[in-house]
Amino acid sequence: MSTESLRTQDLDAESPDAESPVDWRDQTEPALHEIRRILERTGVTQRHLEERLGFSRGYLSQLLSRNLDLKLWHVLAILDGLGEAPGSFFARVYPGYHRSPLDRLEEDMTPLSEEIDATLARLYGRAKVDSPRQFRDRLAVCEEKILRLEANIRKRQGHGE
Repeated sequence: MSTESLRTQDLDAESPDAESPVDWRDQTEPALHEIRRILERTGVTQRHLEERLGFSRGYLSQLLSRNLDLKLWHVLAILDGLGEAPGSFFARVYPGYHRSPLDRLEEDMTPLSEEIDATLARLYGRAKVDSPRQFRDRLAVCEEKILRLEANIRKRQGHGE
């Protein structure tokens, strides 16, 4: 079996959870449409962008017409050549996709982070923790103080105070 037929078979295979198979090649159309729209808006010609990117003549046309498989590196190179930020591009093209678990975790942690900042401000007179390392360092200081406090308490209790 050829590599191409393996790729096609993988793309066409239905996942066990899916109600219907997804043709991932169709999922590239919104990105291609947005790239065409950016080209029109900016007035950059396909030929000029090909030259900028070092693509051979007609290569971009082949990508945009889906005669060649569009790969992520193609999209990133095109966006770079057009001066477009990948994050905002993909957010515009695929607005219905869910945020990553890390994005949700960061959002969920914001109130806790604010509470930690407020507590640190009360303890140290400064609120913001600039990095996880700084936070760990501050926790280590707190742990050391707690251990000394516990040792002092045990010492006093041992002396009957």
